[in-house]
Amino acid sequence: MLTRLRGGKVYDPAHGVDGEVRDLFIRDGHVVAPPPGGVKASHEYDLSGTVVMAGGIDIHTHIGGGKMTIARMLLPEDHAAHPVASGRTTRSGSGLATPSTITTGYRYAEMGYTACFEPAMLPLNARQAHMEMADTPIVDKGAYALLGNDDFFLRLLAEGREQTLINDYVAWTLETSQALAIKVVNPGGISAFKFNQRMLDL
Repeated sequence: MLTRLRGGKVYDPAHGVDGEVRDLFIRDGHVVAPPPGGVKASHEYDLSGTVVMAGGIDIHTHIGGGKMTIARMLLPEDHAAHPVASGRTTRSGSGLATPSTITTGYRYAEMGYTACFEPAMLPLNARQAHMEMADTPIVDKGAYALLGNDDFFLRLLAEGREQTLINDYVAWTLETSQALAIKVVNPGGISAFKFNQRMLDL
Protein backbone atom coordinates (compact mmCIF):
# COMPACT_ATOMS: atom_id res chain seq x y z
CA MET A 1 0.00 0.00 0.00
CA LEU A 2 1.37 3.40 -1.04
CA THR A 3 0.64 6.54 0.98
CA ARG A 4 1.35 10.06 -0.24
CA LEU A 5 1.97 12.97 2.13
CA ARG A 6 1.45 16.00 -0.09
CA GLY A 7 2.89 19.48 0.25
CA GLY A 8 4.48 19.37 3.70
CA LYS A 9 7.51 21.43 4.69
CA VAL A 10 10.15 18.74 5.15
CA TYR A 11 13.07 18.91 7.57
CA ASP A 12 15.58 16.06 7.37
CA PRO A 13 19.06 17.12 8.54
CA ALA A 14 20.49 13.67 7.87
CA HIS A 15 19.80 14.17 4.15
CA GLY A 16 20.37 17.93 3.92
CA VAL A 17 16.68 18.81 3.55
CA ASP A 18 15.97 22.11 5.32
CA GLY A 19 12.36 23.22 5.04
CA GLU A 20 11.65 22.18 1.45
CA VAL A 21 8.01 21.82 0.44
CA ARG A 22 7.71 18.40 -1.14
CA ASP A 23 5.73 15.20 -1.26
CA LEU A 24 6.72 12.09 0.65
CA PHE A 25 5.73 8.55 -0.20
CA ILE A 26 5.45 5.72 2.29
CA ARG A 27 5.15 2.03 1.48
CA ASP A 28 4.95 -0.67 4.16
CA GLY A 29 6.13 1.72 6.88
CA HIS A 30 9.16 2.99 4.95
CA VAL A 31 9.76 6.26 3.12
CA VAL A 32 10.31 5.39 -0.55
CA ALA A 33 11.26 7.21 -3.74
CA PRO A 34 8.43 8.83 -5.69
CA PRO A 35 6.74 6.21 -7.86
CA PRO A 36 6.84 6.38 -11.64
CA GLY A 37 4.19 8.54 -13.30
CA GLY A 38 0.70 7.13 -13.32
CA VAL A 39 1.03 5.15 -10.08
CA LYS A 40 -1.68 6.31 -7.69
CA ALA A 41 -1.33 6.27 -3.93
CA SER A 42 -3.86 4.24 -1.95
CA HIS A 43 -4.11 7.05 0.59
CA GLU A 44 -3.27 10.71 0.20
CA TYR A 45 -3.02 13.40 2.88
CA ASP A 46 -2.70 17.14 2.27
CA LEU A 47 -0.05 18.45 4.67
CA SER A 48 0.13 21.97 3.25
CA GLY A 49 1.23 24.46 5.89
CA THR A 50 2.57 21.79 8.24
CA VAL A 51 6.06 20.65 9.17
CA VAL A 52 7.08 17.09 8.36
CA MET A 53 10.04 15.69 10.28
CA ALA A 54 11.30 12.54 11.92
CA GLY A 55 9.92 11.97 15.41
CA GLY A 56 11.94 13.48 18.21
CA ILE A 57 13.58 11.31 20.87
CA ASP A 58 14.14 12.74 24.34
CA ILE A 59 16.83 10.61 25.97
CA HIS A 60 16.63 12.44 29.32
CA THR A 61 13.19 13.35 30.63
CA HIS A 62 11.75 12.60 34.04
CA ILE A 63 8.38 11.08 33.15
CA GLY A 64 7.99 8.27 35.65
CA GLY A 65 9.11 6.95 38.99
CA GLY A 66 9.53 8.22 42.51
CA LYS A 67 10.71 11.72 41.60
CA MET A 68 7.59 12.54 39.61
CA THR A 69 5.30 10.98 42.18
CA ILE A 70 6.80 13.09 44.96
CA ALA A 71 6.74 16.22 42.78
CA ARG A 72 3.04 15.70 42.04
CA MET A 73 2.31 15.17 45.72
CA LEU A 74 4.17 18.37 46.63
CA LEU A 75 2.33 20.44 44.01
CA PRO A 76 -1.39 19.62 44.27
CA GLU A 77 -2.18 23.24 43.40
CA ASP A 78 -0.51 22.72 40.00
CA HIS A 79 -3.08 20.07 39.14
CA ALA A 80 -6.00 22.03 40.55
CA ALA A 81 -5.02 25.16 38.61
CA HIS A 82 -4.34 23.45 35.27
CA PRO A 83 -7.02 20.87 34.45
CA VAL A 84 -6.99 19.39 30.95
CA ALA A 85 -10.42 18.39 29.69
CA SER A 86 -10.97 15.22 27.73
CA GLY A 87 -11.75 15.55 24.05
CA ARG A 88 -13.21 13.39 21.33
CA THR A 89 -10.04 11.29 21.15
CA THR A 90 -8.20 12.28 24.33
CA ARG A 91 -8.52 11.61 28.04
CA SER A 92 -8.53 14.20 30.79
CA GLY A 93 -5.45 15.08 32.79
CA SER A 94 -3.94 17.94 34.70
CA GLY A 95 -0.81 19.81 35.63
CA LEU A 96 1.68 22.14 34.02
CA ALA A 97 4.91 21.93 36.05
CA THR A 98 4.21 18.32 37.07
CA PRO A 99 1.71 17.06 34.49
CA SER A 100 -0.22 13.85 34.94
CA THR A 101 0.89 10.86 32.89
CA ILE A 102 -1.91 11.41 30.37
CA THR A 103 -1.05 15.08 29.90
CA THR A 104 2.67 14.28 29.66
CA GLY A 105 2.12 11.96 26.69
CA TYR A 106 -0.08 14.48 24.88
CA ARG A 107 2.39 17.34 25.42
CA TYR A 108 5.31 15.34 24.07
CA ALA A 109 3.29 14.26 21.04
CA GLU A 110 2.31 17.89 20.39
CA MET A 111 6.01 18.81 20.32
CA GLY A 112 6.76 16.08 17.78
CA TYR A 113 8.35 13.53 20.09
CA THR A 114 7.80 9.83 19.55
CA ALA A 115 10.00 8.40 22.33
CA CYS A 116 10.93 9.51 25.85
CA PHE A 117 13.32 7.94 28.33
CA GLU A 118 13.27 8.21 32.13
CA PRO A 119 16.95 8.66 33.00
CA ALA A 120 16.99 7.89 36.72
CA MET A 121 14.84 4.93 37.68
CA LEU A 122 15.74 3.44 41.03
CA PRO A 123 15.59 -0.36 40.63
CA LEU A 124 13.56 -0.46 43.85
CA ASN A 125 10.91 1.75 42.20
CA ALA A 126 11.01 0.05 38.79
CA ARG A 127 7.53 -1.49 38.95
CA GLN A 128 5.89 1.83 39.78
CA ALA A 129 7.97 3.69 37.17
CA HIS A 130 6.94 1.22 34.47
CA MET A 131 3.29 1.50 35.52
CA GLU A 132 3.46 5.29 35.19
CA MET A 133 5.15 5.06 31.80
CA ALA A 134 2.58 2.52 30.63
CA ASP A 135 -0.11 5.08 31.49
CA THR A 136 1.66 7.75 29.38
CA PRO A 137 0.00 7.68 25.95
CA ILE A 138 1.31 7.92 22.38
CA VAL A 139 5.09 8.02 22.91
CA ASP A 140 7.39 5.02 23.29
CA LYS A 141 9.04 4.85 26.71
CA GLY A 142 12.02 3.34 28.45
CA ALA A 143 14.16 3.90 31.53
CA TYR A 144 17.74 3.75 32.78
CA ALA A 145 18.44 2.04 36.10
CA LEU A 146 20.27 4.34 38.50
CA LEU A 147 23.17 2.45 40.09
CA GLY A 148 25.62 5.18 41.11
CA ASN A 149 24.55 5.08 44.77
CA ASP A 150 23.23 1.55 45.11
CA ASP A 151 24.44 0.30 48.52
CA PHE A 152 25.09 -3.28 47.47
CA PHE A 153 26.90 -2.17 44.30
CA LEU A 154 29.08 0.29 46.24
CA ARG A 155 29.92 -2.40 48.81
CA LEU A 156 31.06 -4.73 46.04
CA LEU A 157 33.37 -2.02 44.73
CA ALA A 158 34.66 -1.03 48.18
CA GLU A 159 35.47 -4.65 49.03
CA GLY A 160 37.33 -5.13 45.75
CA ARG A 161 35.10 -8.02 44.72
CA GLU A 162 35.78 -9.80 41.45
CA GLN A 163 34.63 -8.13 38.24
CA THR A 164 32.50 -11.11 37.21
CA LEU A 165 30.35 -10.70 40.34
CA ILE A 166 29.95 -6.97 39.65
CA ASN A 167 29.06 -7.71 36.03
CA ASP A 168 26.48 -10.27 37.14
CA TYR A 169 24.90 -7.82 39.58
CA VAL A 170 24.65 -5.11 36.90
CA ALA A 171 23.15 -7.60 34.43
CA TRP A 172 20.70 -8.85 37.06
CA THR A 173 19.66 -5.26 37.82
CA LEU A 174 19.04 -4.55 34.13
CA GLU A 175 17.00 -7.74 33.74
CA THR A 176 14.88 -7.44 36.87
CA SER A 177 14.18 -3.71 36.52
CA GLN A 178 13.56 -4.05 32.75
CA ALA A 179 15.80 -1.02 32.20
CA LEU A 180 17.30 -0.20 28.82
CA ALA A 181 20.59 1.01 30.28
CA ILE A 182 22.49 1.73 33.46
CA LYS A 183 22.95 5.31 34.62
CA VAL A 184 25.76 6.30 36.95
CA VAL A 185 25.64 9.94 38.05
CA ASN A 186 27.62 11.45 40.93
CA PRO A 187 28.76 7.94 41.92
CA GLY A 188 28.87 7.56 45.66
CA GLY A 189 27.88 11.18 46.28
CA ILE A 190 24.35 10.57 47.50
CA SER A 191 25.50 7.60 49.54
CA ALA A 192 28.15 9.75 51.24
CA PHE A 193 25.56 12.46 51.90
CA LYS A 194 23.39 9.90 53.71
CA PHE A 195 26.24 9.45 56.19
CA ASN A 196 26.65 13.23 56.70
CA GLN A 197 29.62 13.60 54.35
CA ARG A 198 29.36 17.16 53.06
CA MET A 199 32.71 17.57 51.30
CA LEU A 200 34.80 15.12 49.31
CA ASP A 201 38.52 15.59 48.68
CA LEU A 202 39.05 14.24 45.20
